[in-house]
Amino acid sequence: MWLGMIRSFYHSKFESLLRYGIIFWMTDNESIPIFKLQTRVIGSECGAGRGTPCRQLFKDWKILTDTSLYVLNFHVF
Repeated sequence: MWLGMIRSFYHSKFESLLRYGIIFWMTDNESIPIFKLQTRVIGSECGAGRGTPCRQLFKDWKILTDTSLYVLNFHVF
């Protein structure tokens, strides 16, 4: 239940803003600060310490990184 609430919060408050602005900052090489912010949000929601790698958290939560969201939304295969 707790994990579901955290995922719901992430998707409603952070990823929605991420998807909204992805077209603007992804083309201006602003993706690195956004990715760092994304990992900080996920890390803080999980209680991970600062500097803790979040790669496994992305996998466990089934969350796409900012670059993956950009590719999913704007590249036609």
